[in-house]
Amino acid sequence: MSSNQGVSAFPDIYIPDKKKDKDWHKQAVESICNRSLNQTYSVNYVMMNESVNYFQGLQSGDEYKFLQQSTDGEALPAKWMNLNRIRPKLNIVMGEFMEKGYDIGVKAINKEAVSRRLEEKHRILVEMRLQPSAMALEQQVGLPFQSNEELPEDEQDLDDFIATTYKEVSEFVMEAALKWLAKVFEWDYTRFALFRDILIMGKCMAKVELVDGLPRIRRIDPRLMIFDTNATDDFLSDATFWGEVRYMDITAATEEYGLSKEEI
Repeated sequence: MSSNQGVSAFPDIYIPDKKKDKDWHKQAVESICNRSLNQTYSVNYVMMNESVNYFQGLQSGDEYKFLQQSTDGEALPAKWMNLNRIRPKLNIVMGEFMEKGYDIGVKAINKEAVSRRLEEKHRILVEMRLQPSAMALEQQVGLPFQSNEELPEDEQDLDDFIATTYKEVSEFVMEAALKWLAKVFEWDYTRFALFRDILIMGKCMAKVELVDGLPRIRRIDPRLMIFDTNATDDFLSDATFWGEVRYMDITAATEEYGLSKEEI
């Protein structure tokens, strides 16, 4: 990788979008590449790649030569045996992670839904407070004064009761849609792969994309990820840029960007 010498300045990001023409975007991309594809990227890539190789038992053994050879290059009189103790332990952790599974829940947060939820909470609270009197009247008159719906035992459990029993129609629909998406796009495996990345490489990356109008979570190899190092959270919510480093052969590049012979 080349050093940061001659790094092009990042263009002004506060100009109106209509002024961000082709030259502006080209300068931005060149600046991002020059700032990101440097020695730090190379070092991080090698470290994470070595972690993956160690987990898979593919390490070269160069890091252990001092145990196998003397300073003058002669082989030491000892048998060398490589025991990968990390992989079995991580497999146990990942197995427990998959067994625990996960739940998909939806909660509406718009003002109308919150208002309806509060109304339901107040209605149940009134039912709870009138319950002793209603039961006494039922015994005297012999007629039911309350519905047969299940109520929480006390007011301290009311919030949990509302959270687990009351749902808007839109919440039911969205929850069903998310469970369908989880099955179609195999969220179980994606979740497992991201957890595996954290255990082996210390970080995981995923991107939400739209595929035929449907949201899909796609895993990104952390070794090939570049991003604004000034971002303040793990979700890169305030990052000015992020990207993936991919290899593209000349044939694919020609088809993707319609390059002419002169440009090639």
